[in-house]
Amino acid sequence: MSALTDKAIVKKELLYDVAGSDKYQVNNKHDDKYSPLPYSKIIQRAEELVGQEVLYKLTSENCEHFVNELRYGVARSDQARRRRTLRPGDLIEISRFGYEHWAIYVGHGYVVHLAPPSEIAGAGAASVLSALTNKAIVKKELLSDVAGRDNYRVNNKHDDKYRPLPCNKIVKRAEELVGQELPYSLTSDNCEHFVNHLRYGVSRSDQVTDAVTAASVAAGVLAAAGLVGLLLARSKRERQ
Repeated sequence: MSALTDKAIVKKELLYDVAGSDKYQVNNKHDDKYSPLPYSKIIQRAEELVGQEVLYKLTSENCEHFVNELRYGVARSDQARRRRTLRPGDLIEISRFGYEHWAIYVGHGYVVHLAPPSEIAGAGAASVLSALTNKAIVKKELLSDVAGRDNYRVNNKHDDKYRPLPCNKIVKRAEELVGQELPYSLTSDNCEHFVNHLRYGVSRSDQVTDAVTAASVAAGVLAAAGLVGLLLARSKRERQ
């Protein structure tokens, strides 16, 4: 919901309370590009701003702009820059717990995706219920709402294998499908099949391919182990 506000409050709080159960790390990633201001000046300016209401904009005045301005005197946000590079027709890979959810970007912050009932941000292990359904709804939602706190990235990984369809055709077809109930299968009609078909006209899912390959390898290893065990047992009987 941060995208909908134009004001924010500068707060001073315990790091433990701000982070909660989320992971965090020190990341002075621009120290090689810009000289950090003196420590005392950074702290003084930060303390002076506590309690103030300041302008907020996701693309030009967000929390990352704020801290970089304090440390380097340069307001920049790599998150905002990544968002500005999104283009209609891009495939968006969202890292869920144990799997990747896929959507297609259609512009103005929105994505279209194939969503079984359990496909919501933060569903965690409950998302395995997707395997039990055979229908899913095509939804158009804000990328920020679909991703939630999960990481996401543009991943048009098959552009070197297949020629993407024209951008306007991808978006038009995606928009036409919004609201429709479609067949859903974890192995043949999942969210990754859906977006690849929209972008390339080819329905494929590397998650499924990788899972099948891994299962085949595991089965082969078990079969080989069983054969070795059988041969050893036979050899032992023959010696007796």
